[in-house]
Amino acid sequence: MCKPKEEGYALLLVIFAMTILSVIFINLVEVIHVNNLLVRNNLNERELRLAAESGLVRGIKKLLTDDTLSDSYDDDWTKPFSGIAGRIAYEVTIEDIGSRLNINYTSYRIISECLPWWKPSFQTELEKHGLCSELVSLREILGEDYPEAKKVLTTYGPFDLNLDRLEGISKLLRLLGVGEAHAELIVDSLEELRAEGYVFKTVDELPLHVIGMDLLTFSKLKPHLTVIPRLNINFLSDDLISAILKLSALGLELTDERLEGLLAFLRENEIKNLAQIMGFFPMRDMEVLDRYFGVRSRYFLITADADSAGKGSFTLQAVVERTSRNLVESERNREWEVKILRWLEK
Repeated sequence: MCKPKEEGYALLLVIFAMTILSVIFINLVEVIHVNNLLVRNNLNERELRLAAESGLVRGIKKLLTDDTLSDSYDDDWTKPFSGIAGRIAYEVTIEDIGSRLNINYTSYRIISECLPWWKPSFQTELEKHGLCSELVSLREILGEDYPEAKKVLTTYGPFDLNLDRLEGISKLLRLLGVGEAHAELIVDSLEELRAEGYVFKTVDELPLHVIGMDLLTFSKLKPHLTVIPRLNINFLSDDLISAILKLSALGLELTDERLEGLLAFLRENEIKNLAQIMGFFPMRDMEVLDRYFGVRSRYFLITADADSAGKGSFTLQAVVERTSRNLVESERNREWEVKILRWLEK
């Protein structure tokens, strides 16, 4: 027979043990609940991601199946579209981001004359840096003007042999591992050719005319060069078109009345060939315009937004480059190649 004190001690042990077991049970329930939430959230995010990826793939397919020789707001890829993957809805937009002034290569004189908010201090700071891969990295330099810069500037696009500032190709050569003296020899030769008024018709002419351009250096440099205008006139704003046409370097015979007529014509018509605007300019001016404007787009931003009530949202963005595989292009034999340059998830 237990004594009263022993019975009380045993009861305390039982209560203590039950308390410990209760705490363990409660914690175990909480752990199971948290794990269930994590698994559910992981599954939700996976479903959202897969839906966004489906939209992105459809966006790339639209660019690949484009069968036109020019790009404009009339093209199918410019129209937002939506779809459903599993139980998740998604929306996709495609934007031309190459038809802007290239901050790595475009002449600072052109940039300053076209952009009223541009400050000389921007040029001073940019000259201290190498080539910029993303415009966002210049946010600190551009400061409060960064939102405006995003609308009209880009870092995507090759170096234009006939128009761009030679400082740009100098930085490009150094980035590709070309020695300083070798790069300086090439740049000096290009500068002499420009002073003589030489215009490159194709990139392949470079080794034939530029001193120091050996075949090894040319093979490294060629993918980053072009003689085709980067600016698709169909996607430029009225303000930017006006600013470019008024550039003192172009020396165009352009009255305000003719400019207004041109802008009205561009707003109402898709330009498939610059010959469509010949009525606004004399022939000698058209030769100049052919070097600045084109009707093709090369760089695009595809944004896919997946959204579901109760599951949240997921956004994928991809910067892609689209080039033609055909040497001789026509609407019948067009074959596109799309390369993803940048991938962003949020």
